Amino acid sequence: MEKEKMAGWKGIMVTELTERVKQNKDFFISDYHGLGAYEMDELRRELDADSSRYMVVKNSIAKMAFEDAGLKELSNLIEGGTGITFCGDDPARVAKTLSKFAKTHESLKLKGGYLDGDILDASKLKYLASLPNKKELIATVVY
Repeated sequence: MEKEKMAGWKGIMVTELTERVKQNKDFFISDYHGLGAYEMDELRRELDADSSRYMVVKNSIAKMAFEDAGLKELSNLIEGGTGITFCGDDPARVAKTLSKFAKTHESLKLKGGYLDGDILDASKLKYLASLPNKKELIATVVY
């Protein structure tokens, strides 16, 4: 279905997601397929502590939103049950939270994301998760 023909709630969802993607320069994409409702709530609580938001998105909506936002390259990451984590102030900390959660919940699969204008694949996202967070880096520099 073409976006021009889309009416109602689907059109609104594409517009809203496009705006979120344009406004948030840092976000990560994951596959949540297999997580239960309790596990999703647990993940969202952990991400709330990092000032982040996890959204479950229909694949067709995500692909159109990425195209509208000029990020068509990210469309190849959209497959299966798609979740997008919009990062807060510290993307490395969010990546750590997602990576830690994925280790204990094998159903969550990190696919990649977008960070400061660069597209990340899963390996780069895992590398980011291994880096110290912002506070640790500042403490190291000051020390």
